[in-house]
Amino acid sequence: MLDAAGLPPEELGFIEALLRVRNAYAHDIRFADVRLIDLIRQRPDKSHLLKHLSAIATYDEADLMQMYERDGGFLRFCILDSAMRFLFFAYHLAAKHRTPVAAPAN
Repeated sequence: MLDAAGLPPEELGFIEALLRVRNAYAHDIRFADVRLIDLIRQRPDKSHLLKHLSAIATYDEADLMQMYERDGGFLRFCILDSAMRFLFFAYHLAAKHRTPVAAPAN
């Protein structure tokens, strides 16, 4: 549905990565106390998750993982930044397709 609405591919990738992480936490109780970066490190789709949750076009995966290890707030910031961009696009896509309401006649 988001693709059909014209959401850019990088935003679609973010939502898909976010859903993968959410599902990992929601469907496996063993991950309840696992830090996000540790969860990502354990997954076979680690590179995909890093790329789309970070919204960084080019990076060295090992360096990025070390940065997230040193400062977990940086990963949270990247996710919040991507979420705000998604909300921006969603708002403008919704506003673009909205039909103006005519003022009532007196």
